[in-house]
Amino acid sequence: MNSVEPIYFALGKRLQEERERRGVTQATVAERVDLPRSAISNIEKGKQRLFVHVLLAYADLLKVNPGSLLRDLMPTAPRDVDLGNVTSENPLDEQEANFIRDLLGDPAGAA
Repeated sequence: MNSVEPIYFALGKRLQEERERRGVTQATVAERVDLPRSAISNIEKGKQRLFVHVLLAYADLLKVNPGSLLRDLMPTAPRDVDLGNVTSENPLDEQEANFIRDLLGDPAGAA
């Protein structure tokens, strides 16, 4: 299991909890996002990754902010990094650079 997969498990669990809290069925979500109900089940179990548009449709259906579904899924993520301000004069710090390398699957830092 790579370092990204636990994120999908945690996100799936959060999606399931929010869906159940609101009394929405997997079939309703499947219809809204145009996926089979089995795909919704797999997403909620963390067995299937989801595209951004699916996450946004889930959030819209559940009437929640998409950011709230993602919040704190990666507790090691650096906070408040503005990549628009990264320059040679203002580089990422080591923690931020390692975090991005891990996300990209480049732990050795070969860039």
